[in-house]
Amino acid sequence: MPTRQKKSVRNRLLNILILLLFLSGIYLVARPYVFDYLNSRKADSTLELVENQEDIAEKRRRLAQEDLYGGADVTNITKEAYQNADAEKIIFTYGIGKIVFLEQDIAVPVVEGVTNDALLVGAGTLKANQEVGRGNFSLAAHRLATRHSILFSNLKNTEIGEHVRLTIGADVATYEITEKKVIDPTQVEYISDEQGDGLITLICCTDDSVDRWMVRGKLVDETPTTAAVDK
Repeated sequence: MPTRQKKSVRNRLLNILILLLFLSGIYLVARPYVFDYLNSRKADSTLELVENQEDIAEKRRRLAQEDLYGGADVTNITKEAYQNADAEKIIFTYGIGKIVFLEQDIAVPVVEGVTNDALLVGAGTLKANQEVGRGNFSLAAHRLATRHSILFSNLKNTEIGEHVRLTIGADVATYEITEKKVIDPTQVEYISDEQGDGLITLICCTDDSVDRWMVRGKLVDETPTTAAVDK
């Protein structure tokens, strides 16, 4: 092959390599933003799925018989895991309602139990047979490092005096946030019904995943509990 032709081939290969490196760089820079966008879209579509659920009381009665509350199989969540989760299947299996942070205009699906699958798409109930507006209704969810509020990513920004509205099937209750602090993961007493009546307790990891944010609310309004789980 003539020297000029060899040089031309080398130049083309070099240009292709430069282009590939350039595109790879763009991909690496854009990838987090792409996942942020996709995750926010998925959060909206997942919420629509849970809002269309029916026969929640019967589903909760069935799920309460299963061992869903130990959290032994839960692993850290990633943007990829959230995006790849089969939201329709998970909501069909575990979805029971939603929680809305009223002042922040953020809604999160509520799922029964704290299995790894359930927590990929919602905030999970930490105890069986919890009733809206009664006892100490306790939920736990992941935080996801994203520019959009996914799951309980917003929990650390919740302020005293703000309100959350919990909807489980036909039952609705509004709570005013009265307490917010960092606790140790072993301080399970915060989710006990012995803490009081008409409470809601929300739990998620701190930024370093070492400790837990605990946000506590007190009941200020409710509708009649018509779909509570039979005890």
